[in-house]
Amino acid sequence: MEADKFTCPICGAPVPKRKALLMTNFTKIRCKNCGTRIRPGRKVLSIIGGIGGGVGGGLCGLIGVYGINSGNWVVAGALFLLLIVLLVLVSSYFTVKFTKFIELPENV
Repeated sequence: MEADKFTCPICGAPVPKRKALLMTNFTKIRCKNCGTRIRPGRKVLSIIGGIGGGVGGGLCGLIGVYGINSGNWVVAGALFLLLIVLLVLVSSYFTVKFTKFIELPENV
């Protein structure tokens, strides 16, 4: 049986899912259960950020072209806000699903 990836690699205590909203490759977390300093694996976060940034940039460009061509900036703005909310939710889901934590040495 595979352990949940969004947990401490030492004791298996869950990391709060809300931490995924502001997680970067430089995030360091202290496990509340065992006190170990952990950080997310960088490869998965880089892939999620790259794909999310590329998709978000492309779709925002399309929304901008729609706004310019139609002149309807209210609809374009609403689409932009909806896209931002959707991208944050989707990227948070994939961050929680695929991020595996690793232990940091105490001197780092």
